[in-house]
Amino acid sequence: MERYNYKGIEIIGIDHGFGNIKTRNTHFRTGVIVKDTEPSIATDVVKYEDKYLVVGEDHKSYEPDKVLSDDYYYLTIAALAKELRVRKIDNANVVVAAGLPLMWLGEQKENFKNYLMRNKELKFEYKDVQYEINVINAYVFPQGFAAVAGRMKDYDGMNILVDIGNGTMNVIYIYDHKPVSSKSYTDQMGVEGCIRKMQAEILNKMQYKIPYESCEEFLIKGNAALPEKYISVMDKVAREYVAEIINRLKEYEYNPEIMRLVVMGGGAGIVKRYIDIPEARIEYIDDIRATAVGYEVAAYTNMQKELM
Repeated sequence: MERYNYKGIEIIGIDHGFGNIKTRNTHFRTGVIVKDTEPSIATDVVKYEDKYLVVGEDHKSYEPDKVLSDDYYYLTIAALAKELRVRKIDNANVVVAAGLPLMWLGEQKENFKNYLMRNKELKFEYKDVQYEINVINAYVFPQGFAAVAGRMKDYDGMNILVDIGNGTMNVIYIYDHKPVSSKSYTDQMGVEGCIRKMQAEILNKMQYKIPYESCEEFLIKGNAALPEKYISVMDKVAREYVAEIINRLKEYEYNPEIMRLVVMGGGAGIVKRYIDIPEARIEYIDDIRATAVGYEVAAYTNMQKELM
């Protein structure tokens, strides 16, 4: 199994999305319920200190600053538990590699690093296995860009990278193999906004609030086990959502005739299904764990430089 380990230190990339938490080998919904007693029916539970963390049952509400509550810290512990289980490791020195949207990286980077490292010695239990880890360091990188940072040689000419997550859309230009920091943007145009609009339109037309999960299923699969009148509304809203994304990119000077568009994140599949620009050159990065892997690559490179 491929993974990044530098001089005995496990490097674990965690993409703290607003919709899903991703690591190299796992992903789960960004939701956590903290209980004082062991839940009787929950299937995905991490025991940490005297708390039971029930993860993956719901999405968190959108939060522009992830350190304002304990939720993302508990989700980090759950991500470590799940990834270490796959790697078959229960005792390790660990470096956490994470990221933030471009707009907030400069302001929030140090706080988020300290947040991830607030307890350097961690003990937790997952699936009847006891884990003990030492958090040696944490790195925080630009969200989305990390997924392609190791492939800059592939991006000749003008390219625009778009990472569409659940809460935000991050945009960065890449000119002749180099990112352009002055042309990077973050918008609150994530997939959740599309889902909320679907719910609102269906409520208005059918007087019924459709579950979030039904809209999510439609956006992931292109269909759902629902009557046609519901599907028709969701299809219309999704088409409008993609049109809004393209219009925003054009405000950022996207020109499909001369630029390659690179689309990644949870919204990539929606763009692929609905985009209508015949002349566009588009690359889709469908692996939702690509950013987490990119964080590991970036952290490994940093550690090599620091310890040379």
